Amino acid sequence: MGVENRDEALALKGAWVQRTGEAFGDCGRILYAGERAVGYAQYAPARFLPNAQDYPAAPVGDDAVLLACLFLPRPEHRGRGLGSLLLQDILGELCRRGVPAVEAFARRGSAANPSGPVEPYLRHGFAVRRDDPQFPLLRLDLSARARG
Repeated sequence: MGVENRDEALALKGAWVQRTGEAFGDCGRILYAGERAVGYAQYAPARFLPNAQDYPAAPVGDDAVLLACLFLPRPEHRGRGLGSLLLQDILGELCRRGVPAVEAFARRGSAANPSGPVEPYLRHGFAVRRDDPQFPLLRLDLSARARG
């Protein structure tokens, strides 16, 4: 079953955010530059993101929140530290909530993926948990951050 139009897609996403928010709490962020949205992120335990099981490097750890999307759609916003700001905000929030780890399926060699490329995650302390030539599963243990 495909999504018929933009309105239907927005309604489905809104319903997901509401359902996930009620069960898990905050599950996304929008990054603004002035009054313009320039990036967004979506995260939740993998049980709220069933398509995560389709990645060859799956499954996501039971103790982890999956960062399913961290995306700056316009190329002119990439490489300026905006994604890092968004990621740091999310990591701080998850630490405050006592989440032990965060994982992401990032793409090797390309930003053309909702989760973005592998390299920025590695610079922020993520490590490859399960390798794959295209979409490795990356993991960051948040317990050390929470103590520090």
